[in-house]
Amino acid sequence: MRMTAALLSLLLLLGFGTSANQTSAGLNADLLRAVHKLPALITNSLQVLGVLAALAGPIAVVIVQLVRGHLRRLGVGLLTATLATLVTALLAVAIRHADHLAIHHALSLTTSSRVTSPLDPYLAGWLTLIIASGLTLVGALRAAMVAAVVVYMISAFGTAEASVLALVMSEVLGAAIGLSVRYAVGVSNERAPAETIADALRIRDIHLISMTRLAPDSDHRTYAARDRVDRGYWIDVLDRDNVATGWLYRLYRITRLQGEITSGPALSIERVAEQRMLLALAAQSTGARVPRFVAAAECGDRAIALAYEAVTGIPIAELNRPLLDEEVLDLWRNGELLHHGGVSHPRLTPRLVRLDEDGIVLPVLDEGTVVASPLRMDLDRAQVLVTTALSVGPERAVALATDALGATELGKIARVLQPVGLTRETRRTLKAHKSLLEDLRNRLTTGEDNVSETPLRLERVRPRTVIALAGLIVAAWLLIGQLGSVDLITVLRHAKWQWLPGLVAASALTYVAAAVSLQGYVREKLSLVRTTMAQLASSFAGFVLPPALGPVAINLRYLQRCGLSVAAAAASVGTSQVVNGISHALLLAALAAATGRDQGGPTVPGWAYYALGGLAAIALIAVSIPRWRRWLIARIQPMLHDLGPRLVDLIGRPRKLVQAVGGAMLLNAAYILALWCAVRAFNGSPAVLTVAVVYLAGAAIGSVAPTPGGIGAIEVALSTGLATAGMPSTAAVSAVLLYRIATFWLPVPVGWLAMNRLQHARLL
Repeated sequence: MRMTAALLSLLLLLGFGTSANQTSAGLNADLLRAVHKLPALITNSLQVLGVLAALAGPIAVVIVQLVRGHLRRLGVGLLTATLATLVTALLAVAIRHADHLAIHHALSLTTSSRVTSPLDPYLAGWLTLIIASGLTLVGALRAAMVAAVVVYMISAFGTAEASVLALVMSEVLGAAIGLSVRYAVGVSNERAPAETIADALRIRDIHLISMTRLAPDSDHRTYAARDRVDRGYWIDVLDRDNVATGWLYRLYRITRLQGEITSGPALSIERVAEQRMLLALAAQSTGARVPRFVAAAECGDRAIALAYEAVTGIPIAELNRPLLDEEVLDLWRNGELLHHGGVSHPRLTPRLVRLDEDGIVLPVLDEGTVVASPLRMDLDRAQVLVTTALSVGPERAVALATDALGATELGKIARVLQPVGLTRETRRTLKAHKSLLEDLRNRLTTGEDNVSETPLRLERVRPRTVIALAGLIVAAWLLIGQLGSVDLITVLRHAKWQWLPGLVAASALTYVAAAVSLQGYVREKLSLVRTTMAQLASSFAGFVLPPALGPVAINLRYLQRCGLSVAAAAASVGTSQVVNGISHALLLAALAAATGRDQGGPTVPGWAYYALGGLAAIALIAVSIPRWRRWLIARIQPMLHDLGPRLVDLIGRPRKLVQAVGGAMLLNAAYILALWCAVRAFNGSPAVLTVAVVYLAGAAIGSVAPTPGGIGAIEVALSTGLATAGMPSTAAVSAVLLYRIATFWLPVPVGWLAMNRLQHARLL
């Protein structure tokens, strides 16, 4: 059916290309015009991403199939992909020479320099490799492969390498060839059938008469079986071609998290079988109620079967009632029996833990360790606490956990009660119970007998660290690209260095202005010198954090050390951020309107409209999705709740109002003066108002950039703005670099000294 659908789609595309020639050409022309209006940064980035996707996609297919042991499938896929590439290339040559046919004009993209190929052989071969090799695309692997193909297609069209119809046709052609070969060759089932499994277990004196395949919910086959005397068994079958399923996710987890939290990818069924047998025997020796391990048997060279005694009962997730107190305590008792024997069991989830007429039955141990560390035990307990809280509620779950463990042990659980420390299934369940973890954490750390513990860091690398690193790489690439087009030696030789003192003085004035502005938002009296030092310290924090986060963190800590409560400090800093942001936007709009009436003023580049439109679309999408809207409201509402009283109080204190607003205006003026001095140092002619607009726009872009200090984004925005205002591009880049040295790089060591001084004075 898939092959037939692919062939029909290919015929429909051919029909569309021949009958709707003008429509296809018009679509290509419209899209190309839109692409040409994008800034060079975006088109260059798309080109780089397209090349990376083209390289990574097929390599990923080969690696996944090698890891899974699908050598035969991989061989068929590579041969078929080669065939598809050759067939597509021959078809492309034939269509290119048949320039009198309508399909030639529909598939080819005519540019000012050349006529593109009517088909993309590489894309066709790529799709053929995926399909002909029988690669199963699920979860993250499917999303990554689809994203890679889409990025490649967008890049190929954006760089005028192929038309839209040619790319779609190549993709469908590759899929059709791959599916046709798979249909012709067939797919062999190399897994051991039920009869082979039963024969292998018979050698272990288990004589099965029936085996029923259960619904797949893991990386192995599971059967419910019965023998001649009507004893029940659970048979777990580890297939060699399936044991590595999920290895990419496990590799991601072990890279991101501490080693004790997760296990590495399993690439050998022998190792997996040995681990599970060891876990089962160790768990049985503790006296905990777990399914008893009976036997293991090798089923040829493709599978290993593990037999356990079947248990009755139903998963607690399927109960139509909450767990009783004695049932919750029974679950804790069984878990602690495992821990006393040194066994860790991380998968005590509502779907796997069962309840029968004799009480709680723990699931088969397919993960864990027999030499459990205290951290692993705490993670197990955190999972049990969440499992019971989902049934009986946070309050009752904590009370029963206190009876089972004691208050001291509960304090240790609070350290690791984090989503990353729980199972994947539990994390999905918690999406429907968003406040559960917070409720549990509050109850664990605020009781009279409970001990408050500092949360442990369970992650090796946080996602925001990866984003910041990626941002730094992009920023370095942007700066290298800028510097590569500038002869700095020649430019610096002609610079007017008499403007340098004014630039440095303006940079120093920014920290005094920021201190004055912060004083205006605080009712208490603050030392101007120490507050200025705090702003210098924020320059160092901004060096390692995005510019919108560093000053906020430093100011919050500084105000708390000055005697303000956490709520008052947060309200003061939040109010300053909101008011400063609004004043920044109003000032930008006013100056842009003023310079817009001047013929010498800068024009707004076309890409800015696309950027604003994209941001507006993202905002509308975020607001339209209920989950995202609730998340946004939950974070904005507390700030708005405190913002009103703070603004009223600020308006009622004229002196503080002048300090707050005047300091913010002086801060912007000092930065504008610094940029203007840098521009004049390189013989720039833009007026002060024009430089002000460029600074305000660049600062707005830099504040949302994910890179530390806005590196890269601010330089590109400012140099582009100055060049748009009429300044030569080489001089504009040099002026911006000088400005950034004075306002960003030079204050960093001074900020480090200020931070150390404030820390010694216990003000940070």
